[in-house]
Amino acid sequence: MEEIRRDPDQFKDNENENITKDGRRVWVRWANKAVVDEQGTFIGILSIGSDITKRRRDEEEKDRLAKAISVVSEGIAMTDEKTDISTSMMPMPRPMGICKVNS
Repeated sequence: MEEIRRDPDQFKDNENENITKDGRRVWVRWANKAVVDEQGTFIGILSIGSDITKRRRDEEEKDRLAKAISVVSEGIAMTDEKTDISTSMMPMPRPMGICKVNS
């Protein structure tokens, strides 16, 4: 908190992982603002935290899937809960070499 008091602009927006009283790990986006009186003297910090755990997990899953897709050469099929194929992607053909045609 002392760091926020000294340089509130550095901590204006901040995201970090926190542990709840029951031991769960959650991601919180903090918006912090120094509170000053009429003379400009620091009197406190206003902090508002928003739980962004789902968003962070969704981003991690998207990154994990993007990495998996980037290394697949055979193709990908995605299914829904009923195992109906919802998306299918086949890789682009890889060039086998360059042929120069003489005219």
